[in-house]
Amino acid sequence: MKIRIKKVGSKFLVNAVDKCGAHYSGVGSTMDASIGDFVRYYQKDFGLEIEVDVSAQKTEKDRQRRELTKA
Repeated sequence: MKIRIKKVGSKFLVNAVDKCGAHYSGVGSTMDASIGDFVRYYQKDFGLEIEVDVSAQKTEKDRQRRELTKA
């Protein structure tokens, strides 16, 4: 998969160049954050299994809550 990183305003966006139609873009305030967001979304496509350790579960739940409140 080929990806492209671009900056729009103060955010970085990561898109799959070779995917047709509307698809998910990774978004973040840094390039690393936008790539992480992209990989988290497409983890099954990449054959990854991301396990969140107990020490990071509160942070992950907070992130999920923020995502659910976005319009």
